[in-house]
Amino acid sequence: MKFKKYFMIAAALALVSLASVKTTMAYFTDHKETTGGVTLSLGDSRLTPHETVEGLVKHITVENTGNYDVFIRVKAVYGSNYDASVVDNTSAGWELKDDGYYYYKDVVKAHETAPELQLQIKVKDNTAVENSFNVVIVQEATLAIYDGDKVSADWSKTVMSRQDYDAKFPTQVDGAVEQQNQSTDTDNGQGEGDN
Repeated sequence: MKFKKYFMIAAALALVSLASVKTTMAYFTDHKETTGGVTLSLGDSRLTPHETVEGLVKHITVENTGNYDVFIRVKAVYGSNYDASVVDNTSAGWELKDDGYYYYKDVVKAHETAPELQLQIKVKDNTAVENSFNVVIVQEATLAIYDGDKVSADWSKTVMSRQDYDAKFPTQVDGAVEQQNQSTDTDNGQGEGDN
């Protein structure tokens, strides 16, 4: 008698389970089709350098003309007979680190410009001075990484190399495709100025 009662309960549960399978299968296999699309723009990250020279002082500003907040750094590249150092009481917020780059301490927001960095160019040996020489300024940027109230930079990450950028985004000039040839880049930009 007990066996028959348990058998009836099991059969009732099996019937309820089987009845819900059809509804569950309909829920998981139902689909809808639609057409259309959305164009996503991930924006752009570019630096625009501005350099002027007065005597042996190079005035450098870097403008973030992209759509992302970034950290920036610049480096002066010059011959062995020259040296560059920050002009005293100027260039607030810039710090020279061991890798030879001057880092700006704050985030440079999209469409803003970092304060001016002034570099004094010094000649080590006046007898070896050439008629003219270049001090090349290299500027780089990395995306500002926001984590709650904290913001940081990861200089080991590359957004895109110049070659990859040129290959991916060729430009149209007079009906012909021409590779991008700009003086700045997110991870490998450089501007040149005479001094």
